[in-house]
Amino acid sequence: MEKLSPECSVNKMSHCAEKLLNHFLDCSARGGFEEVEIASLSIAHFLRGNSCNTSSAKNGESLRNYCKVLSILFAAIRDYSKLMRITHDESYLRNPRETEKAWHSYCNCHDRLEFVKLHIPSVEEGPIIPELNNFRRTIDSRFGAGHCYVSPEVTVSKLLCSVCNERIDACLHSPGQLYDGQICQVLPDRIADVRSAAIVDSPSDLRNRIWPWRSSVGEDNEIRINFRLFTEWDIEDFDY
Repeated sequence: MEKLSPECSVNKMSHCAEKLLNHFLDCSARGGFEEVEIASLSIAHFLRGNSCNTSSAKNGESLRNYCKVLSILFAAIRDYSKLMRITHDESYLRNPRETEKAWHSYCNCHDRLEFVKLHIPSVEEGPIIPELNNFRRTIDSRFGAGHCYVSPEVTVSKLLCSVCNERIDACLHSPGQLYDGQICQVLPDRIADVRSAAIVDSPSDLRNRIWPWRSSVGEDNEIRINFRLFTEWDIEDFDY
């Protein structure tokens, strides 16, 4: 398992992260998927709980923010390696369970990298995003790229800020931004009602995909679809 050496803990975090990232990508390209999954997850947890997140140094807030971004980047590396392990040959496309597992790894990696590239634009220059795009094209070609998703319309009592726990429309924080090592997220206080569910081609959550094996025609000739309406996923839930 790859580990951060002591000199990587704070002062040389950027250099060490780049070195580890290149190592993991090379290892994944050589088929060392499980090694990358274990090590990258370990580093993601390390960065989330390391002393750099509680540093009282002059640049402590910047460091905590950077650690947060790096932790999510290495979680994305873990998702990417899981995806590569599942899809290393095309047999997964004949296995519904493996296809769905690959799709969830894709979604996790995609969402995390969307956040990371706001802070580290150079991540787009690596091989991961092109590989994700190739996978997406494969899935869409095989199972359709049209109205394949479910999007719920819900009523909530109020929306809260994850940083200050106040109403998001009344606080000073902006969703998706970093504040002293915390990501501002919009949290529903309580779902009061699920009003409807629409079939769309541009969902807010790609995980709510409709798969062909989850639909059937009943005796009354009505089409029945078993689909995911909500996903309990968080960008910082590295063990998902």
